[in-house]
Amino acid sequence: MTVLALDTGTHTGWATNAAGAIESGVQVFEVKRGESPGMRFLHFRLWLQTLVQQTGAAVLVYEQAHHRGGAAPERGV
Repeated sequence: MTVLALDTGTHTGWATNAAGAIESGVQVFEVKRGESPGMRFLHFRLWLQTLVQQTGAAVLVYEQAHHRGGAAPERGV
């Protein structure tokens, strides 16, 4: 089973075990001059669709992002 793992952010790290070999890399999603912030999502979506098709990934796993600018996320007790 082919797994695609993501560490999302402006610099998104990825790894997959497609074709029996581990491959990895980093994709940068910086907003270019004149683009709205929503373009980052559109670029990410197109890149992810292409990567899933190329690798044939059956499972997608990702690290849960958290807000670093303020208080850390709290878990209910």
